[in-house]
Amino acid sequence: MSQRENCDFRLCLRHHRRPEIGYLKTSVLLPATMPAFGASSGDPAIMPRFLSRGTTFQVITGENVVLPCEIQNLGTFVVIWRRGSSILSAGRLLVTRDQRFSLQGQHDLQLNAVRVEDQGDYTCQIGDGTPGDLIHTLEILMPPTLQVSPPTGQITARKGGSVTFECKATGNPVPTIHWSKKGGSLPSGLQVENGYLLTLNEVQRQHAGSYQCTATNGIGQPVSADVHLHVLYPPEVSVLRSWVNSGEGLEAKLDCIVHADPPAEVLWYQDSFLLQPTDRRLMSNSGKTHTLTIKNIQLSDFGNYSCVVVNSIGKDKRYIELSGKPGPAIAVSSGYSNPTEYDLRWTVQSVFPIIEVRLLYRRVLINSSYQHPGKWHDIIVRPQQTHFVTSTGERTHRYKLTDLVADSVYECLIQSRNQNGWGELSDIHQWFTSQRGHKPPATISVATGAHKHTTRLRFINDKLNIYGNVQNRTFLRDNATGANKRGARTANYYDIRMLYTSYKQLNSVLEQVRNWFNLQLLLSIACCNLNMLISVYFAIFGGYYKPDDMTRAPQTVTDTVNDFIWGVYYFVRFFLLCAFAASVINECMRTRTEVAQIQGGLFNVQSAEEITYFLQYSSNIRPKFTAFGFLNVDLHLVTSAIATASHKVMALSSVVVSTSPFEGQKPGTSGLRKKVKVFMEKHYTENFIQCILDANKDRIKGCTLVVGGDGRYFSKQAINIIIRICAANQVDKLLLGQNGLLSTPAVSSVIRTHKTLGGIVLTASHNPGGIRNDFGIKFNIENGGPAPDQMTNDIFELTTKITEYRFTPELDCDFSRPGLQSFEVDGRTFKVEVIDPVEDYLRLMKDIFDFPKLRSLIRGSETRRPFNVLIDSMNGVTGPYVKSIFVDALGANSESAQRVIPLDNFGEIHPDPNLTYAKDLVDKVRSDELYDLGAAFDGDGDRNMIIGHRAFFVTPSDSLAVLANNLQCIPYFQRNGVRGFARSMPTGAAVDRVAARLGKEMFEVPTGWKYFGNLMDAGRLSLCGEESFGTGSDHIREKDGIWAVLAWLSIIEHKNMSVEDILVEHWTLYGRNYFTRYDYEDCESAPCADMLVELENCTSSPDFSGKTFTAAGKSYTVKCADNFSYTDPIDNSVAKNQGIRILFEDGSRVVFRLSGTGSSGATIRVYVDSYEKDNIAASAQVMLKPLVEIALEISKLKQFTGRTEPTVITGAPMEYSGVPVKFYFRGLVYIKYRIVVCGAPRKVQDFIAGQEADVTHGVRVSDAVKPTAQFPIASARHQNDAQGYQHHQDSAAQYAHDHVGGRGGRTGFSLNYGLVLSEQDRLREIWPWVGSTGVNSRFYGTGRRFYREIWP
Repeated sequence: MSQRENCDFRLCLRHHRRPEIGYLKTSVLLPATMPAFGASSGDPAIMPRFLSRGTTFQVITGENVVLPCEIQNLGTFVVIWRRGSSILSAGRLLVTRDQRFSLQGQHDLQLNAVRVEDQGDYTCQIGDGTPGDLIHTLEILMPPTLQVSPPTGQITARKGGSVTFECKATGNPVPTIHWSKKGGSLPSGLQVENGYLLTLNEVQRQHAGSYQCTATNGIGQPVSADVHLHVLYPPEVSVLRSWVNSGEGLEAKLDCIVHADPPAEVLWYQDSFLLQPTDRRLMSNSGKTHTLTIKNIQLSDFGNYSCVVVNSIGKDKRYIELSGKPGPAIAVSSGYSNPTEYDLRWTVQSVFPIIEVRLLYRRVLINSSYQHPGKWHDIIVRPQQTHFVTSTGERTHRYKLTDLVADSVYECLIQSRNQNGWGELSDIHQWFTSQRGHKPPATISVATGAHKHTTRLRFINDKLNIYGNVQNRTFLRDNATGANKRGARTANYYDIRMLYTSYKQLNSVLEQVRNWFNLQLLLSIACCNLNMLISVYFAIFGGYYKPDDMTRAPQTVTDTVNDFIWGVYYFVRFFLLCAFAASVINECMRTRTEVAQIQGGLFNVQSAEEITYFLQYSSNIRPKFTAFGFLNVDLHLVTSAIATASHKVMALSSVVVSTSPFEGQKPGTSGLRKKVKVFMEKHYTENFIQCILDANKDRIKGCTLVVGGDGRYFSKQAINIIIRICAANQVDKLLLGQNGLLSTPAVSSVIRTHKTLGGIVLTASHNPGGIRNDFGIKFNIENGGPAPDQMTNDIFELTTKITEYRFTPELDCDFSRPGLQSFEVDGRTFKVEVIDPVEDYLRLMKDIFDFPKLRSLIRGSETRRPFNVLIDSMNGVTGPYVKSIFVDALGANSESAQRVIPLDNFGEIHPDPNLTYAKDLVDKVRSDELYDLGAAFDGDGDRNMIIGHRAFFVTPSDSLAVLANNLQCIPYFQRNGVRGFARSMPTGAAVDRVAARLGKEMFEVPTGWKYFGNLMDAGRLSLCGEESFGTGSDHIREKDGIWAVLAWLSIIEHKNMSVEDILVEHWTLYGRNYFTRYDYEDCESAPCADMLVELENCTSSPDFSGKTFTAAGKSYTVKCADNFSYTDPIDNSVAKNQGIRILFEDGSRVVFRLSGTGSSGATIRVYVDSYEKDNIAASAQVMLKPLVEIALEISKLKQFTGRTEPTVITGAPMEYSGVPVKFYFRGLVYIKYRIVVCGAPRKVQDFIAGQEADVTHGVRVSDAVKPTAQFPIASARHQNDAQGYQHHQDSAAQYAHDHVGGRGGRTGFSLNYGLVLSEQDRLREIWPWVGSTGVNSRFYGTGRRFYREIWP
């Protein structure tokens, strides 16, 4: 090869050009005719060879590495470094552009700042064609990196559930991972657990905290990441003292320690009455300790108190007894005594001195098989007080018992009395009369075990014989002071406590009975088997042994038959005994459950009659003890007691409770809504429920009702009331949502599916929850819809006359788990079936919508990216529905659902889906490009709000119209067809135009979903809606938030358009109704009523029609005005005074209405509706501002209510700085710029700080326009753009395509300059697209619609 040829080849290498070359085995680029480099004599002695060996180099990222290539006898050969097929160097020439590579020494290759992608094989090659290459392997060592799941590092779990933390680590070598818990051990008890997964089963509240995942691989420092576990659990309550002693005129503190998450409400009850703070009764808390302080104690303060703690997950309570009487004595003496005397010492709590003490003691006779106690010695003594602790009231007494029998077991009971009366009996105390060191009888363990129970039971039964006689109530009379009924109740409490103790002891006796029968069974089996063996043996061998002479005799037929008869006898005896034992054991278990039920009721007796019942009842279950067997139990009397107990407990009886009417129990448009504390008043809820049942008259007997609600505060208490009243009113069955949860749409669905008489819904809808806020009850009729006016009027009429209600006080139902429960009430069977709240509703949704298509939309496909949604349940009842439908069934990411745990106070938020109260959702969708659709639901799940990409707001009126225009996208309507449409009177009239174009019936009804029911039942209505974010169809008879979102998704899937595109298409076809609603909440009722009266007088005057009002430069002329009334076309019922309407000649409307959904005060709603055929891109606030001012002027709302601003504005979102605002192209090219400037003011010619500048320029595409005439643009560049209108007259799309850059598609175009409105209304080019001014612009669109966004 010539020198020139060689230079040409190197030049090709340097400039990366390829000459005409051939390929050698070495992949080095050489001319096709070029000989090999260097000598080619083939002499092995002078051939080059590698002195370096192939090595694996482990290098940490960022370090430098040198790859050696030492060669002997290289001669004129060329050394080539390559990586794979890529050449890095040839000779001393670096071919690669990567400046991190360099050649060191003779032929070594150095790589600086090593990266992960540098890992692999590096080959040092001699350009002689020989196969002996030197290969180094570069292995990159990386320190560990961590990624935890969930990415937020926060995870929430419920108590009893399971949770898994995942920690993924990358690095080289592969990192090892271990878990630890900050500040303690892991739930397993270990300090550290290895593995990338950490699973906690049966999560407890103690498991909450920060868990740390640590990864290490020896490279760099270990890395850690934290995951915080938040455990939600029902309340757990404990008390410092279950019995508190005090006295009249003194002070007492009752403490309960509360653990709960979510935070719980703590309520204090005395007996069954809810306590409120007073000057004497103070309620406070310090951390987790809640204290009820009672000052200047009076006699009426004594009794049983309960600390009731409730949160959205569960409820717990503990009892504390406040008493002026002494507490039960606690014996502190030794278990041994002198042979004939015993020094008995005990402590007792009493703030007042002990006047006297009753001592009962006796000797327990013990033999080898059973105990036989002696007679009680009952003495009254005045013992010596040896010690007194002032702070606790604990007193220590002693008394010496004499004349005892040596080597015997004694037992005693102690009861003390102070100036307030006799206290409780102590527990049994036993001792052995012998010097210490002497062993008691072998059976003393029996005496201190089972005998201890039976002894106490016998004594308490004796007391019940004395005190439980209903005809001889001396004990109660002695303990009651004068006519003070409260004192009698306090005394009765001790009787009941004694009775409860006897129930507990009965269980112990029944256990012994069962053990005795187990022994009898074993003996019977043994006897039976032995007899059979003997019979078989002598049948085979032909004889048997006689007892008298033990001689063998021949087996006769008679003997064989005799053996067989004895065998049958033992078999029959065995099976009879088995049956009898099984029966008794079954009764034992049954009674145990029943006793537990009575235990819950013992502390909640309300009257002397109930106490009498319990005392009478006790005589029926009192077992008698006689000398029978080793247990000393009369089995007949025990089984009789069990049967009596079963009959008494299971055969529940209803009672009639006297009451009186409450004012104001008039249902509004959605039932009765009041503050929670109003419903908690005694008899208030009971009255209203009884009136609901009475309004159904005889149909209530034997019927089935549905019960459920949104789970707000007081729901569970109300459900218990409903169950007990329904049982007493001969309702046959209740279908009850698990944990009391059923969304309002689900209630309607269950009513229709199961064909029940109706349902009771416990909700205040979108109103806030919690003990200080709202609760509601409404009745839905058999079609699933709200009760009509006639029924609500009947209910209200009954509430004004009610004098009694029927109630089943002992009925206690567990509705925390699905299943059927039956109760015997007044000789009838009453059933409660607890159902899954989601199951029926999910089945209905799957029947209405095409779930596979919706799943494909959300999950994405090969031709469509995933459609990302963000659903906000606002801590309402829809949480379980959202998880089951959107996450589980449709495949949305779990992070697409937020606030899905139903809370009884909705997490202290207002569960109303609008731009004000769902601001968290709006902010997330606005700030995150990810989300294509956002939706929020209210507390009970019947309302919805829809927003599109970047929080593009869809008004309820527009949502209804869009759904009406696209119902054919939904399978349900493809099958059943589309009938008519309807809206509430205040709702924007957008849907009216859809109905007219499609030729469908259109109905305008009063506010209240109940007015749609008749039209649906008559087959004349398919879709309806209200401006208050309510939308629904004839699949049920309630508005349905989840249905509305699924309907929108179906339309989006069918049309393959965004939410915003669908709205713009709709407005282009029909025009736009600008609509807004101003809510003035919690106003005083009287001024609001006066305002409406004066407004009606004003609008009904003859000269009002034709009157012109002007505001903000725009005039409106009144066409007519009225107070809307509605005649139902189905049943001709009439609803009057439904709202004052003012209609203007241009089609605009103003409506004033007093809302019926609040729980207190009054809410004035002002509705403003204006229709525009062409100007559809303007700001709703700007378009409606003149009409709003006119409405406030006509109504004089500010003068009457004193309000200067509304509480909530709905339907016309305010323009926020930072919110993109759009313009679009169609037949006319409209350009809309809306710029809101934040911060310090700039020059007036550029901006007006904090204000909004709007302008609309219109240019017809087909017109030839002079640039300076329509667009007086200063720069030549803009003149060129403006002239472009002349060159492309066929479409605005082509103009945008050519002048903005020609990049089509949904992602749109990017302008390289920014536009603002100047003082002279000129468009000026003042900064590049991204500049220091902080204003950005984006231009995008599809088809013939283009949008421009400008935002600070």
